[in-house]
Amino acid sequence: MNRLNPPENVLARNRQRVLWSSYLNPFRDSSLAGLTLLVLAILFSLFEVTVLRFFSFRNIKPDLLLILVIYIGLNSPAMNAGLYSCIIGLVGDCFSLGYFGANTLSLGSLGFSLGFINKYFYKDNAGFNILVLFLSVAVYYIIYYLILGAFYIDLIFLKSLVFIILPSILYTLLVAPLLLPALKRMLPPIPKRPQRIYY
Repeated sequence: MNRLNPPENVLARNRQRVLWSSYLNPFRDSSLAGLTLLVLAILFSLFEVTVLRFFSFRNIKPDLLLILVIYIGLNSPAMNAGLYSCIIGLVGDCFSLGYFGANTLSLGSLGFSLGFINKYFYKDNAGFNILVLFLSVAVYYIIYYLILGAFYIDLIFLKSLVFIILPSILYTLLVAPLLLPALKRMLPPIPKRPQRIYY
């Protein structure tokens, strides 16, 4: 068989195999990345509930899990980013005192969305990166507090925006430029797509 120009039936079979394997098992080619992200999510959650509470301002502190999800979303395809982000959100929910599921829904939505549109980003432009970071943090907090208001507690959105959402955005944005480069050096590469193998 000509490996450079395989028959059409072989190409179709491999396309189907790649499609289903990427949907059924997005960890297939990135088990090390998945394990590292899980460990980081647990460590970040522990750090938030122990150390960062001493640096909180009116119970507002930087969201390290959000920064981790933004990194994943900007460097992974949508299915991987969405699944990783949901797992990280679930870890965050396990360490939170209430509102179980809010982190999973909001972080999962943000991670999937970033993974879906990151191919349109021009990542070498520093100003554009800052804008994407700001919008990502802002969208997360708006989604998070909309979920809280819809399912858990009564919120006055304008009051929450001024006294909770905006301070949380600013505090997280102060930490993000320090943490994102560290994540880039620390994490193994996350595969963009499964490898095609011809038989």
